[in-house]
Amino acid sequence: MYPNATDDARWIFEKTPRIIAFYGELFDYPYPWAKYDQVTTPNVGGGAEATSATILGDGVIHDRRAEQDFSWEQLIAHEIAHQWWGNLITSREWSHTWLNESFGTYSAEPLAADLLRKLALDDPFLAVRIAALEVLGTAHDLILNTVLFLMFG
Repeated sequence: MYPNATDDARWIFEKTPRIIAFYGELFDYPYPWAKYDQVTTPNVGGGAEATSATILGDGVIHDRRAEQDFSWEQLIAHEIAHQWWGNLITSREWSHTWLNESFGTYSAEPLAADLLRKLALDDPFLAVRIAALEVLGTAHDLILNTVLFLMFG
């Protein structure tokens, strides 16, 4: 990590233990490894998981202002989900990796829905806005990105 990015990295990755705990409950199976590392590197656009670690492009480290334009939370959650779907349970053949990717992508949805329920309990105005967007059929991406941005604090 770049020395001038320490504070930004800290707040971006501080959610990781709570995401792991949430998935452990959701999948009814605790995190299967002794540790989890998140490594950033230049010249990588997204992320890639390995057993007990994720490699992410260094663009994941950014300030709170940049987070308003683009959140990496969905990618971080997706890569964490691969600890179960891809590492603990592995496809027999490479041609089946689409299943791992599908479960990784799907897993961000219940995470967002859980937070949305918690936020709506505390903020009726937010609940009404989200309900209106759902009626219009435009809520999915907006809700997911907003919730993941607000996730856990």
